Amino acid sequence: DNNTYGSLIDEVRLLPVEFKKMWETKNKANQICNPTRKDDPNLGGYQEIVAGPSGSETYGIPRENLYVCPDPVDGLYKVSVQLGVPSSLRPKFIVAAFSGIFKVSGSDTFLPAAEDQPANMTFYDPIGIANATLWRLKGGFDVNGNNELDPNEAFDLRAFTDKTGTDRWASIKGINIARYNEHKTIIDDRISVWGWSLPIYQHARALLQIFRDGNASGILASLSPSLPAPEVDLDAFADASGFSEWLTHNSGANFTAAGNTKIKLYEWDETTSLSAFLENSAPLLEVNWITAINQNQYWKAIWDYCEANVSQRAIQFLAGKPTGTLVTFPLVQDTAEFYEITMPHSPSWVTPHTVVVGGLPYFVVFPDEAGGTIGRGRLVNPKVKYTFLKDDDGTTRLKRFRLVAAYEDLYDFNYEDPGLGKNAAALQIGYGQDIGQRKAGLIYRNRVLLDNEYSGGVSIIVGGQIP
Repeated sequence: DNNTYGSLIDEVRLLPVEFKKMWETKNKANQICNPTRKDDPNLGGYQEIVAGPSGSETYGIPRENLYVCPDPVDGLYKVSVQLGVPSSLRPKFIVAAFSGIFKVSGSDTFLPAAEDQPANMTFYDPIGIANATLWRLKGGFDVNGNNELDPNEAFDLRAFTDKTGTDRWASIKGINIARYNEHKTIIDDRISVWGWSLPIYQHARALLQIFRDGNASGILASLSPSLPAPEVDLDAFADASGFSEWLTHNSGANFTAAGNTKIKLYEWDETTSLSAFLENSAPLLEVNWITAINQNQYWKAIWDYCEANVSQRAIQFLAGKPTGTLVTFPLVQDTAEFYEITMPHSPSWVTPHTVVVGGLPYFVVFPDEAGGTIGRGRLVNPKVKYTFLKDDDGTTRLKRFRLVAAYEDLYDFNYEDPGLGKNAAALQIGYGQDIGQRKAGLIYRNRVLLDNEYSGGVSIIVGGQIP
């Protein structure tokens, strides 16, 4: 009777059920939760709030969400779920996708008998129009024996508890085929609508085209990488280089089940237009020294190093020298050719030397071209030479500095970002390695070498001297 049925439901909900893992069936690397620091709630990897050019911004994605697209061949979402349920109870346990109290038809999937085997759930998108839908994964025991998970039998499955103590429930973010096609149309339009004869956002469009096409063969020679791109290893779970920490969605490449893949590394050297463009874009945009020191953390790092380690040497060297004398440090007789500088970085769980390039990191509709090339990248091995001037008033002034470094980035996207970043992320999430699968949205690494001199507008007195 109903009372007995209800009592049974209450009782089975007390039975131990452990959420272990959920992944895209054809790409196990795309899973929740990933064994990386970015997914460790105790290390701050859950959607960390960081300072951005336009104020505080959220970095990362809700890690309880599995982002997937349907298989373009048969139109089915394909998701695998692994739960810890006692073996004697597994034949009666069902998982399914729900939107509120409404279950997605056809998503009911029994757990296999073997405890180390997942439930492979498949279902069609119930929404015919273009849409990205968030479904909650639920589980429960088939108490009434109708071979379905009824709403009153279903309960949420906790993926993890975040650092605030909030339970995060396992969910599926599905980007249906119609919505995927809308996203791709926008990317195609942004790459080609203005025509290659016009230099409108040309660098950002070139990098985006490499991502869409999976190669650089269609890029203008003036915008192309300097050398043929070698393949480099990327481990989505334990990359010693730190790039796995930047991989927002574990998709956009041919990952093995263990999370390994090879991706292209494209390099633009110091002679390229992309290098010259980034050398003169924020945060390296040349501004007045006073403004730079007070408002630009990267220039401030260069200035602070100069004051702490070089300025007094320059003052002593120029003492007694005629006005107008210039000297560059390190000196020729010094061991090192450059000084190595440590730059600020954020967020806390990403490898040091993270920088926001351009005025906006959001890649909205290329509101800022530098933001559309590197966005949030890493400034690698910044090295500096300082040139000082003995001024007419007898003071020693910093005249200019030469910066040699490289920007490095993992060219991927975040579906929770607004604008063009969301559209590009859909291609990355929808990338598939099987025959007949989508090939747009292939992630890669890029490196841009930098070598430029900056004067800060005017020379500035060093070492606290009074003219």
